Amino acid sequence: GGGGREGGHSTITRVAWGGLVSQTLLTAAKWAKQHEAYGPGWTENYWRTREDPSRVAVVEALTTLPPWTTLVEIGCNVGPQLHLIGKTFPGKQLYGIDVNPIALKAGQQNVPSATFTEASLWEWLPMQTGRAWDVLISHYTLAYVAPEDLSAILAQCLRVAKCGLVLAEPTALPGAPSGLVWSYPEWRHPYMETLESLGAHVVCKPIETSGHLNAVLTVTHGSPTA
Repeated sequence: GGGGREGGHSTITRVAWGGLVSQTLLTAAKWAKQHEAYGPGWTENYWRTREDPSRVAVVEALTTLPPWTTLVEIGCNVGPQLHLIGKTFPGKQLYGIDVNPIALKAGQQNVPSATFTEASLWEWLPMQTGRAWDVLISHYTLAYVAPEDLSAILAQCLRVAKCGLVLAEPTALPGAPSGLVWSYPEWRHPYMETLESLGAHVVCKPIETSGHLNAVLTVTHGSPTA
């Protein structure tokens, strides 16, 4: 599970960090202290992105999945995506994980109906049983995963999600090759090829944004049925 609920209020459950030694771990450690670099207005500025077109595209993609009840956002930050999902799909069970404790506290206030867990995705994912959750989503979180870790993390996401995944990320497309897009570091990954190599079916919807995020991917298990 993704943490308990008490009295209908969101709760924050802490999960211990894993021992993965890679650029992914170093980047996550940096993100866990992001509030120190950007100051007190960071959470408020991120919360203002809750109506961004890319977030609306994630909501639209969720309507194409098989019927679902539970959803986990990996890298939820202060909850803008979960807020929009909750407003569009009332009554769903929403969960978010992130490594930044300040963001999670703000998320708890912003989306009180959701449950928030402080965890790294590579520690949280292996702890979940197969098909434990209906849907997993990521909005510009997997961009921080180093290329050498991507396939293993996507395989874990597919193992955990019963209905599918929705990923809004910088994506390798014609004219936009995979590789480093910013020195944070942030990566443009070949999601379609990687997911298809893992046996998933992927629908890619290119989108235009002011940044590197250029596609929303809807991912389901196996080949589409006729």
